[in-house]
Amino acid sequence: MNYEKVLQIIYKTKDIVFNNDLRSNVLLKGEADYLTAVDVEISAFLKEELKKLDKNISFMSEEDKNDNLTSDRWILDPIDGTTNLVYNYNLSSVSLAHMKNSEIVFGVVYNPFTNETFYAIKGQGAFYNGVKLEQIKDRPLKECLIEFGAGSTIKEHADNTFEV
Repeated sequence: MNYEKVLQIIYKTKDIVFNNDLRSNVLLKGEADYLTAVDVEISAFLKEELKKLDKNISFMSEEDKNDNLTSDRWILDPIDGTTNLVYNYNLSSVSLAHMKNSEIVFGVVYNPFTNETFYAIKGQGAFYNGVKLEQIKDRPLKECLIEFGAGSTIKEHADNTFEV
């Protein structure tokens, strides 16, 4: 798979993210659980464009039914941070992975608001805006920066999540 072509396709989602008509079309699926027309449009766009690269790879998206999945598939969260998008916080990303033979071999997180792209290719390393990231070995945990999200839709697990 030519992942450079995949990245070029991902960058095209910026126009969809910044489409104000799509951004203002919001559906509340549940408490703090939003679906925007941006999510739906990005999912449809990437499904169509990625099929052009390899029609045999199945497609799994947060916004689709996800039938007929194979062990070789794309896995998409069209807008990771939909709540941020809805509230114009401008820290949302398009997150895509390629699973081959039940193993993740490529992943990309693209933030169109900051023009930042993080991606990794199995056997080649991780990259930030095309520059390879170096691994820091043997760093004690107390010197590491750790971030996690608790998820806004499952509040009943918040206390346990923060305790962990």
